[in-house]
Amino acid sequence: MVTIRADEISNIIRERIEQYNRDVTIVNTGTVLQVGDGIARIHGLDEVMAGELVEFEEGTIGIALNLESNNVGVVLMGDGLMIQEGSSVKATGKIAQIPVSEAYLGRVINALAKPIDGRGKSLFCQAIQKNNITHRKVLELRKTTRQAVAEAEAKMAELEEARKQMAEIRSENSRLAGLVNLAEAEKQKAAIVLKDKYLRELVKLEKKKATEITQLKESAKGAEKKGFKKADDAYVKQCEAAKELFFNNNFLKVQTLMKTLLLRILWLSMWTRQFD
Repeated sequence: MVTIRADEISNIIRERIEQYNRDVTIVNTGTVLQVGDGIARIHGLDEVMAGELVEFEEGTIGIALNLESNNVGVVLMGDGLMIQEGSSVKATGKIAQIPVSEAYLGRVINALAKPIDGRGKSLFCQAIQKNNITHRKVLELRKTTRQAVAEAEAKMAELEEARKQMAEIRSENSRLAGLVNLAEAEKQKAAIVLKDKYLRELVKLEKKKATEITQLKESAKGAEKKGFKKADDAYVKQCEAAKELFFNNNFLKVQTLMKTLLLRILWLSMWTRQFD
């Protein structure tokens, strides 16, 4: 008996789930109500477009032309002998068109661009392939153009943003320059005011100094006069004493007295020089 482990079962289920691919296709379908004289009345096909190609169950192609509220009139592009009431119809999502290419030159085709001259197979597929290639190239060109336009718009937006930032920077620089100029003006103004203040204080100090010097000179003159007067009085007294001693023949006392007198005269001269 073969034993199956649980992990093997879970791996198999996981692989089946991963490999499962469910494509959902929505098809716009309808039902044939009436057919005759190359015209079919279809019920349904609610989202069909005017001129859209529709395909009947047996393969006949038709063009939806008359769009009414309860039915759609379809022109048959074939004999339609196999179409019966109740047959199903589906919309192809393609508008009726005839492709153009050089392969159609000199050929005889019907309304569906199928050759009826017996000179080969249908040219419709070839033209469709060429048209598809051209269409893809056009789509790629449009995509490239849109990308280029989007990139250009992004670059323009970045450039505009950069311009705005540059304008803001210039405005800020102008404002800062104005503030610097204002600060410089205020600095010069304050320097002028401070200089005037210092000059006024200096003038006051000069006046005060001149006044003090004048007062000192006057005091010195007064002291000098007073000192000279005292010195003169002392000199006179010393001279009188010297005369008296001289006349009394006391030579030693006279000599001592003269030394004292000279010292006092020297001191008086030094004292008066301090006020010069």
